Amino acid sequence: MTRFFVLFFALALLCPYQISGQNCRSQENREVMVISLEEVIDMARSNSLSSLMAEYSFVASYWQYRSYKAQFLPSLNFGASIANYKRTIVPLQDALTGNTNFVQMDNMNNALSIFVDQAIPWTGGKVSLTTSLGRFDQFSPVRNVNYNTTPVALSLSQPLFAYNSLKWQKLIEPQKYEKAKKVYLEDLETTSLSALRLFFALLISQNTLDLALSKLENTKVLYEIASERFKIGAYTKDQLLQMELQLLNAELAINKCRISLEKDMLALKSYLGIADEVIVKLLVPSYNPDLSVDIYDAVERALLNTSFSLENDINVITAKSQVAQAKANRGYSAVLSANFGLTQSAGNISDGYRNPIDQEIVGLQLSIPIVDWGLGSGQVKMAQSRLEIAQTQVEQNILDKQQEVIIEVMQFNAQQDQCRVALRANEIADERYDMAMQRFKNGTISISDINISQSEKDDASANYTMELFNYWLYYYTLRRSTLYDYMTEMDLDADFDKLVDSK
Repeated sequence: MTRFFVLFFALALLCPYQISGQNCRSQENREVMVISLEEVIDMARSNSLSSLMAEYSFVASYWQYRSYKAQFLPSLNFGASIANYKRTIVPLQDALTGNTNFVQMDNMNNALSIFVDQAIPWTGGKVSLTTSLGRFDQFSPVRNVNYNTTPVALSLSQPLFAYNSLKWQKLIEPQKYEKAKKVYLEDLETTSLSALRLFFALLISQNTLDLALSKLENTKVLYEIASERFKIGAYTKDQLLQMELQLLNAELAINKCRISLEKDMLALKSYLGIADEVIVKLLVPSYNPDLSVDIYDAVERALLNTSFSLENDINVITAKSQVAQAKANRGYSAVLSANFGLTQSAGNISDGYRNPIDQEIVGLQLSIPIVDWGLGSGQVKMAQSRLEIAQTQVEQNILDKQQEVIIEVMQFNAQQDQCRVALRANEIADERYDMAMQRFKNGTISISDINISQSEKDDASANYTMELFNYWLYYYTLRRSTLYDYMTEMDLDADFDKLVDSK
């Protein structure tokens, strides 16, 4: 009767239980995907939302860089002022008598122009080449048409002692673009770490369920042995009930393990974009016992091969540009402007282009503050203080980064021994449990002894999986910190041109 109750209870738990709308029979018909850690990481870097966000972030940085470069190229522009009609009464003062007369104005003005602008990054000025045509129609008191032409004109606008934003952009923007490349690679490594955590969460659940199923089968065997010994009086009723309770607990544990497994499987499939009806089975990864990372090499790569140094350089250059801007904005300013060209006016278009006359305009505009109550010098001092803070912060950042990478290398190098010891402990625990099972069948050890051996076996298996997780976690953390693959001995890189073209 007791054995019948146990079997019925097990079937009630295992078969009718549904996970995500799939019962035991329907689960057998679902596609099974067996994948390794490397495949999971590759899928995450290709299909996950975080990798897609990293791509779009880089593409945005690329177009920002393209926009910056476009500032240094000549721009061709067309301008038009069409049908500017005026009909009104305006005051007109006689230059000889000083009397003011009100006269009627009735005219229309049209103008077309084409001009090419070219920035001068070294000086912050601008050169323009222009050609224009204007028509002026007078409707009253007499009908009159006049054309004004500028076949060609070259103009220069050059600020003196001013802040040259183009000069500083030439120093900052290329650095920002290079930083965007490194940030993209670092974002991919962050994606790898997220996939790694989801992989091992599912692997641990998978391992836990396997252990629970194995424990249930072994406990059934032990219960049958205990029942036979109870029949011949070798076991007491209390000992038999203890074994039956263990059997029931083993069956209950399987339900919890299945729920945890399905939850972790759904999380991984959602991250990788795998169809919901697919069952994922994970391969247990190994570790490289011979791989060791040199601390000084890792620190150097972390400082020079990642976005870290670029970020520091950008912060310092930005602070220096703010000092230059504060000095340029202290109050005094000057702008040199010059225009050289040809012009003519006539009653028709063809005459407007005959015998044009020279046109030269040169001017210098000055603005010099007499008293600003220390406003300009105060702004310069503030900018210089921010520069000193930025430089000090960079020095502190370097020290913090060095310490961070040193710890990461030490953790990774030490983890190899942890994996080796955990693997050996797992092998010993398996062997010891097999021996304990045989001794229990022979009646030479007690139920407590076999339970202890079972717990040690399960703990050793779980501990080995956790040490593997720590090994790969430390490795991919180190990859992100250095942007270097220590297994292939190559810098991490990407086809950025292809990435931009694909978007």
